[in-house]
Amino acid sequence: MPEGIRVKICGLRRPEDARAAVEAGADMLGVVLCPARRRVPLPLAAEILGEAPAGVRKVGIFVNPRFEEVAAAVEIAGIEVAQLNGDESPEFCDSLGVEAMKSFRVTDAGVAPDPFAYANPIKHVDAPHVVGGAGIEWEWSRAAGLAARVDVLLAGGLNTDNVKRAIEAVSPWGVDVSSGVETDGEKDIEKIHRFVEAAKS
Repeated sequence: MPEGIRVKICGLRRPEDARAAVEAGADMLGVVLCPARRRVPLPLAAEILGEAPAGVRKVGIFVNPRFEEVAAAVEIAGIEVAQLNGDESPEFCDSLGVEAMKSFRVTDAGVAPDPFAYANPIKHVDAPHVVGGAGIEWEWSRAAGLAARVDVLLAGGLNTDNVKRAIEAVSPWGVDVSSGVETDGEKDIEKIHRFVEAAKS
C-alpha cells in the first residue's frame, strides 16, 4: 500500500460539503463543470472551492470543453487542475495554461487512449465505458500495471466499504470518489469522513 495516499472528493455541489471534505483530510476538491447531474455554475463552483485552503487542489471536471470554458473556470472559480474526461488530444491538454489531468479507461484491450502520449503527470483512471460519477465498481486490478509506472488517481465505484480493497489491488497514487460518499444523491458528511479515514489508514 502506498504511503500518503491522496483523496479527491468529487461532484461537490455545496460549500458545506467542501468544508467537510477539507476537515476530513481530502487533498483535492472536484466540481463538475460539464453537462451532468452534478454540474454547478461557475459562481457556485467558486464558492465551493473557496473552502479549499492552501495545499488542497481545486479540480474542475470537463468533457470535451472549449479552451475558453477552461480559461473561464480558472479565472472565475480558481481551478488549478482541469480533469478532462472526454476525447481531448494531448495538444489540447498542453494548451490550457493550467495543469491537465486526462482521464483514461482500462479495458480488456488495454488503457485508452494511450496514457504515455499525454504529458500530464497524474493519470485519472476510471471504469470502462462510462463518463464519471456512475458509481460502477469494476476490476480495479487492471490498473495495477499502469500504477506501477506512473501516478494513478483511481476512480469508479469506490466507497467506504471497498476503498481499502481497491488500494491493495492497485497501489494507486490516489483515489477519487463521488457517488460513493452520497446518500440519496447528496453528499453525506459522515461518509466523506469515513472514506478519507479508510483510504488514508
